[in-house]
Amino acid sequence: MTFKREAPNPAVEEARREKKITEIWSRTISDEFFKTFGLPQVVEISNVSETKQTIDLVYQRGKKRVMAVDLLRSGRWTAEPKELKETGEYIKARFSFPEIPEVHVWDVVAFLPRSELFQSFDFLSPEMKETVLEKAKEQILLPRLYADQEFDKFIETTSNLNYILELCNEIRWMQAPGEIRLIRTHGTVRQHFGASPDERSSGGDVDMSIVTDALRVGVRFNEDSLIHGYYGGRDFVFACHSGDDPPDPPESAEVVRDLLTSRCREEIQKLFRTERDVLFLPKPDLRITGISSDEWREQYVNRWNERQRLLEQKWATEDATWLAEKREAWDAYDQAAQQLREIRVKIGQTFKMAKKEYIYLHHIRQPRSIEIGKDSLETLKESVILMLDYQGKLTKGIEDLREKRKIKEQQKSVEVPSTISKTRPENPEARTRPDTDASTKLT
Repeated sequence: MTFKREAPNPAVEEARREKKITEIWSRTISDEFFKTFGLPQVVEISNVSETKQTIDLVYQRGKKRVMAVDLLRSGRWTAEPKELKETGEYIKARFSFPEIPEVHVWDVVAFLPRSELFQSFDFLSPEMKETVLEKAKEQILLPRLYADQEFDKFIETTSNLNYILELCNEIRWMQAPGEIRLIRTHGTVRQHFGASPDERSSGGDVDMSIVTDALRVGVRFNEDSLIHGYYGGRDFVFACHSGDDPPDPPESAEVVRDLLTSRCREEIQKLFRTERDVLFLPKPDLRITGISSDEWREQYVNRWNERQRLLEQKWATEDATWLAEKREAWDAYDQAAQQLREIRVKIGQTFKMAKKEYIYLHHIRQPRSIEIGKDSLETLKESVILMLDYQGKLTKGIEDLREKRKIKEQQKSVEVPSTISKTRPENPEARTRPDTDASTKLT
């Protein structure tokens, strides 16, 4: 099957062409402008002053009003350089037009801090060009120095530094010792709705259900509480849902932690990369620096990356120090908690042993009970000392009571014979006196 191509509509084509011509006419004069309209029939001076010089280019289509500097930059009129002057960070040149002697214009030919040359530099005489180049080379912009300058400026900006340090702190906490938990909280938020376009609804406030998912890192389990809560650490919100049917939370806290850590690292890299690859990066001229713009940019990027690596190494050292301190504190807490557990076991064994011997120790005051996992390390250490003292008092109480019982038993064993002698006295003469009755009977 073949389709017959429709012939172009002349009216439509003419309208398109006219639209394009109108757009070119409204723009600043350029090669495309002169290619379309050619040179003007007449050049009229509209306004000539120290601050503003405007020229009217007369065409059959009408007058095109331009600035005098536009005539210079177009290259369509002969321009003669007259003098140079340095204004701050710029070098400017004054040009005149032999065909329009009433008009003269100042234009920038070089920007010293960025080692850049502009279009009007090409209209200078050889002597003037050499003067400009010598001056520009005195302040040549080296890529390494410029990278150092911009890198320091970026880091020293308060908003950038605070945000980066916050991201670094979050990465540290993701690696902190302790347990990690997924926390889901439910709440409500009041949402205001305006009136509908058809005015059927006047709007108002509506309470909406909000579900927030967060990752809690560096927490410690409270093993002594009946509700067994988690204490310490830091929360990182990673999702917020509205409505009564939120999606199921992630199954693994470790996966969420790795995801948040990678996000923070990527955000830091993005900040540095965006600042490094700015749109207004200098394009130093080869005639000043001796190297091409591409090579200059490559050296600049390499130096920026080098500074960034050094800073990241510094952060890594600080992270290691911070984590070492956290782990040391965590291990000290575990050590104190283990000591307290062992003392509690010994105290329990002491009470069992005392119970078997019918020894009651409740008169010895027990120290205040604390919760492992909730109370601070200082409180645990203090409790260890108090419980050791308590254990010593219990042991001494048992020994003292045993000693009292032993003495009492010894006293009882001494008192029993004396009691028997008083009830049934012994007659010593009975054992030595002869039995007269018996001898008499025998006789």
